[in-house]
Amino acid sequence: MIPRRSIALLGLAAVIGLSLSAAPVLAARPTARFEVAGHLRHDPGTLSVRFAPGVDTQEGDTIAAAAGLAPVGRLVGLGITQYRPTDGGPPGRALASLRRNARVGFAELPVPMRALAEPDDTFRSAQWGLDAINAPAGWELTTGSFGAVIAVVDTGVDFSHPDLRAKLLPGYDFFAGDGNPQDVNGHGTLVAGVAAAVSDNERGISGTSWASEILPVRALGPQGEGSDQTVASAIKYAADRGARVINLSLGGPGSSSTLDAAIDYALARKVVLVAAAGNEGPPLVSSFSSVNYPAASEPVVAVGSVSETSAGLTVSSFSSRGDELDVVAPGDDIWTTDCARCSGRPALAAGTYDSVRGTSFAAPFVSGLAALMLSRNPDLSSAQVQSRIRSTARDLGPSGDDRDTGRGLVDVRRALATTTAPYASDGQAPSLRPLDMLPGTMVRGTVTVTARAWDASGVAQADLDYGNGIRRFAHPLRRGQALEVSTAWTSTANVDGLRVWTARAVDAAGNARSLRMPVLVANDHLVTRRVVHDTTGSAGAELSYNLLPRMTTPFVARVSGNTGTRLTLRLVRASNGAIVATGSGGGAAHLAVPSLTAGTYRLRVSSASAGTEVVLTAAWFRPD
Repeated sequence: MIPRRSIALLGLAAVIGLSLSAAPVLAARPTARFEVAGHLRHDPGTLSVRFAPGVDTQEGDTIAAAAGLAPVGRLVGLGITQYRPTDGGPPGRALASLRRNARVGFAELPVPMRALAEPDDTFRSAQWGLDAINAPAGWELTTGSFGAVIAVVDTGVDFSHPDLRAKLLPGYDFFAGDGNPQDVNGHGTLVAGVAAAVSDNERGISGTSWASEILPVRALGPQGEGSDQTVASAIKYAADRGARVINLSLGGPGSSSTLDAAIDYALARKVVLVAAAGNEGPPLVSSFSSVNYPAASEPVVAVGSVSETSAGLTVSSFSSRGDELDVVAPGDDIWTTDCARCSGRPALAAGTYDSVRGTSFAAPFVSGLAALMLSRNPDLSSAQVQSRIRSTARDLGPSGDDRDTGRGLVDVRRALATTTAPYASDGQAPSLRPLDMLPGTMVRGTVTVTARAWDASGVAQADLDYGNGIRRFAHPLRRGQALEVSTAWTSTANVDGLRVWTARAVDAAGNARSLRMPVLVANDHLVTRRVVHDTTGSAGAELSYNLLPRMTTPFVARVSGNTGTRLTLRLVRASNGAIVATGSGGGAAHLAVPSLTAGTYRLRVSSASAGTEVVLTAAWFRPD
């Protein structure tokens, strides 16, 4: 039997009792006659000119015409005119001629400008760590995508925190063995905020990866205690559910074959693992290592901590050292999300924040960076991500690797600059999925309808159509690549029965995707609702459940399972095996029948993978 290994949190929060694209040039026109706009256009094929005092518009245009230019715009009040070459050639050829003319005040080519992706969160100015790792410059390249899910394997995450709850996916508690990974200590909530708090929302803090979703997986108990078994289980769970990055702000003094197996499992699925190095400080013997495990495992990105001091950035006194260290990140005086209802904690208002220190809070900066890199290029392997994080780090000590800082301080901008998006052209429609009101479910009263779209080139527009109206959301494409659309719907305004919502998303390249969301509205009818938790057998084998509606009724059903696993749902008549309705999809499937006659039916579920854990729900009306 493999012995249980002691796993410790690697944060020093006293509050939880822990130890220390430019527009294309316009085509040439056959004549010099251009429409002159009352503003300056965005057009790199032009010049901006202001003439000397006393030169009126007519004379100025005559001077420009002699240089082969015609006006296309005027900025009234500033006396600046925008000119384009009449032959469609480059504007620079006329520049020297104009600058030699004494009647010209100035003439210049357009100066490139960019939107600055700097968030407006309340405590952003206190987050020195983001500036230290060059995150604001990196956000100009990407602010992430919800497809790059970060799993936080820790003490859980506070689902009530307003700077986190919109980012949280359903997770699991391997410490207590249930489906509620609510934080019981506070450490996991602190870690999650650094990695991916909701950003640019005029409150709280900014996460490193703005758009990444968070998969909370509890592997540690109320005192931060755990074992290699719970952590290994959590790693496998996260890998199975589509996490691209797993943050491990925990560790222990010894290695574990169980944990090694889980790490190998995740690596085979292109998951990046990031771990805190530990808070033991330098080892007593300089040639020894104080780096904790699993950070000491070679394929795991091991992260130490730096502090901001009057002398600049220095290695934190508590940060573990050793040859296994890959990089360092800020881990001292880190402002992040705090837990409002964790056991044994002081009473805190919901949505609070705290300043903490420890390598626990350096690691999620690197997890956020890994998610940003995978948002730019989801085809990267875990080894490629680790290599690029290391090779782009800024050296803080001796040249190359050293035992105190590894390869140096991570640099978000430099790492992302090496991570080119693999899309030469975008012919792929956006991915689109529902969040609050899931297709194939029952609704009553007022419900929230939310859909989220993502696309490599950015989502330009999304619509929600509820049958008697459309709510349209335009997206400026300046902040990340995800767009979430949401609206409240009062179902009582509709007659009971099957209702279909349609979500539609269009990306920047004009590709579109639609998603139908049928639901059963049941405000005035009694309803039979069945929920089954089960596990499929061999691949393709069906689970079968009997249904006996006693009246003609609308019918909906939904099945969900492991992320990406293809599921099929079939409704058949028991008497003759005739198929009434089918549905299939990756990770979930649904079906809906507007009018199902009374009788006996069988609802059948199958999975493309053996041993898939599924949750099946079905609902229909029953007589009063």
